[in-house]
Amino acid sequence: MNNLKLEDLNKIQFELICNGCGGKDCKINPPEWIFASSCDQHDLDYWIGCTELDRSNADWQFYTSMLQAAKEKSSWWNYLWYKSAAWVYYKAVRMFASKYFYFSDKKRTIEDLPLKE
Repeated sequence: MNNLKLEDLNKIQFELICNGCGGKDCKINPPEWIFASSCDQHDLDYWIGCTELDRSNADWQFYTSMLQAAKEKSSWWNYLWYKSAAWVYYKAVRMFASKYFYFSDKKRTIEDLPLKE
């Protein structure tokens, strides 16, 4: 299964992979605001990994997910703020997050998770 989504994970698997916005060893964790589920899905996409193209796609999906959250969850006067924040988050992961991506010749699947309920 290469289209693994958050809802496919049990609680233990979710906690193993997802930590919200920011890297697991990041000294500065950015605020999650309305982006928590976007950040968690991005964590999962990075865990799945594979090639640099997959990383680029995961980052773009992250950005578009944050824009969708801004559109759906914010008031019209906050939309521009969240849209700007989404761009900053996107640029930050493009520049600094490659060390968190699982580079491999094949994507991980749910069967690759060591812990299951």
